[in-house]
Amino acid sequence: MNYLTVCISIFVAIHFGATCLAQESGRKKSGTVSITEKTSLAEATAELNEMTKDHPVGSKQPPITVAEIIGAIQRYAGKTEKIPADKRGKFLAIATTKMLNPGDRLTFSTELWSDDIHVTVWWLDLIVDGHRFHIRDRTISCRPQSVLEKELHEYLRKSLEEAMEKQKKRVHQITIESLTSRRV
Repeated sequence: MNYLTVCISIFVAIHFGATCLAQESGRKKSGTVSITEKTSLAEATAELNEMTKDHPVGSKQPPITVAEIIGAIQRYAGKTEKIPADKRGKFLAIATTKMLNPGDRLTFSTELWSDDIHVTVWWLDLIVDGHRFHIRDRTISCRPQSVLEKELHEYLRKSLEEAMEKQKKRVHQITIESLTSRRV
């Protein structure tokens, strides 16, 4: 694994609750039910509930239900800040048919960092065409970020920015070389 991959993995873990750091402790900070073929909402919720039943945060929360997902979609379908107009039809189709399509995902997340604060949350999301929609959004607790966490966060942010800049330059160079070689 190269340096860039490690930096990106750690950055993602801190910012999005990915499991790459949490797996060593046995406590996943997030989980995903990825839909690869047409799947009933009931099957997907059962899989997510199974995934979270022994989780330190998830085990203390009520299981998600099909009715809760449908209710959340129907409640917010008219509010474009919750579901953009171009995605609304897809979410309403899920509520009507109770079926998820390949590429859709049900996820849970338990941690986030905000303004030097570590927050334990219980987020259950439905992701359709890249749009994340919170079905359940509950704050459990929060605490100040430690000095070490702040330093790591800043280091990773800077490292990722530098790596992304290098990658951008490399892609630009490859593009120029490719265009130049076509002209010859």
